[in-house]
Amino acid sequence: MINFQCDICYNYFSSKRSLRIHQRSQHTKTRQYTCKLCNEKFTQKSSQKRHIAFIHKNSKPYNCHLCGKKYSIKGSLETHLNNHAGEKPFSCLICGRRFADKRNFKRHGQQHVVVESLPCKMCGKVFPSDKKLRSHYRIHTKEKPFSCDICGREFARRTYLMSHLITHTKEKAFVCDICNRAFQRSFQLKAHFRNHTNEKPYVCHICNKGFTINAYLKLHLKSHTDEKPYICDICNKAFTTKSYVILHKRIHTGEKPFKCEICNQMFGRKGVLLAHLNTHTRPYACKICNTTFALKRYLENHLLKNKCEKHMNDLWSKSKSK
Repeated sequence: MINFQCDICYNYFSSKRSLRIHQRSQHTKTRQYTCKLCNEKFTQKSSQKRHIAFIHKNSKPYNCHLCGKKYSIKGSLETHLNNHAGEKPFSCLICGRRFADKRNFKRHGQQHVVVESLPCKMCGKVFPSDKKLRSHYRIHTKEKPFSCDICGREFARRTYLMSHLITHTKEKAFVCDICNRAFQRSFQLKAHFRNHTNEKPYVCHICNKGFTINAYLKLHLKSHTDEKPYICDICNKAFTTKSYVILHKRIHTGEKPFKCEICNQMFGRKGVLLAHLNTHTRPYACKICNTTFALKRYLENHLLKNKCEKHMNDLWSKSKSK
């Protein structure tokens, strides 16, 4: 049973000793980030944001004077106001692309920076920092130094562990105001929301293909290289990423780990399950004839192919009768 929660980052631990070790190793730095709602201090900005999201999730003191939407963080309101004004104040000096959000602007700038200095002695791939080289090297060594205190699962990166820890809480505090789907983390909601807006801010500099999140872009970029370090131990087929190997091996094993909680149907891929869930809710509706669809592309096809003939015919009949 999970009994001990860190009051700084809100992760859970199975024993008091594990909690003390965690706090000594992770939270001994100067607490320079302050919550403006309750003045609690944090060592990391991410911890401050997580605190606001979980503790003050119902406290949103920053109001948009144009549409009334409320935010818990002032910076989120400022970004939102830029969308109203159509302003994109952050301009890339290299390619000229403009952004309303400073964080997206910074992420975009990283695509133009290519610094190669530290080579991997196993495969020759080069990295801009020792930290990234060491992280990559664990692909070859299979080392997983970060373990979950709750279930014992091990991870190659600390960020993977932190993402995993949230799965033990089961809380989904971030809800899409369009389709009501809930998420455990704010970046998941932001990435999901781009499916509604069709925004793809992460662009491949080789083929110009766009992606909703940076992780998808990184996976795609590997398709332009010959590097395939992940091997299927059943048929020896090589892949660019570990996740592709896991998905591929389910062809051999027949494993279907993703279950629909509504009809109990099983799926081999999470993406297929998510698409299936829409068949129960049909969240995409035509504003002209009110027909609903399970997938966004079905709605788009409906609008393009049919042009809402029923509605157009009704309008034509009304105009003739006048």
